[in-house]
Amino acid sequence: MNRGVVALVPARSGSKGVPDKNVRLLGDRPLLAWSVAAALRSSRIERVIVSTDSAHYADVAKRCGAEAPFLRPPELATDEAADIGVVSHTLDWLAERNEEPDILVHLRPTTPFRSPGLIDKSIDLFTDHGEATALRSVHNMSTTAYKSMEITDEGILRQLGSDRTELDPANAPRQAFPVTYRYTWNNRF
Repeated sequence: MNRGVVALVPARSGSKGVPDKNVRLLGDRPLLAWSVAAALRSSRIERVIVSTDSAHYADVAKRCGAEAPFLRPPELATDEAADIGVVSHTLDWLAERNEEPDILVHLRPTTPFRSPGLIDKSIDLFTDHGEATALRSVHNMSTTAYKSMEITDEGILRQLGSDRTELDPANAPRQAFPVTYRYTWNNRF
């Protein structure tokens, strides 16, 4: 039996760059609370679940109005853990209880200033495109990715993805290249 739309807020406790990042105050509330609040105010989301590896983070999530019904296994809370493992773990947990959602909305705490209206609009856009299996929030890059560079094993600069090392093609005007996009989050969870 499916259960509508569920928001998943991943909030692991092991951030090395900013210790306890997901429960640090941003303004008057913990960072994860901003995503929880936006999901709770969404007219389309029926349930908000925080996936964490920390009992303390789970308590914070519950005080913010979310569910934190399980603790994430340690192997899904490392710097290298991929999103798919966290999503699969949550969906498996829901499936074991016959509570699989029709749609899972992944809301990172590290993108705190999203509006409930944007969440609703995104869900509507996704459901209006029945063939879609996922929707990703992106924004235009300030400079096209086609102007990006990498350094070869020999220490030579070259245009990203090219086998050639002449740089003139990358020096073409920005308008000569297609527009490229970047996902809207900058941090791992």
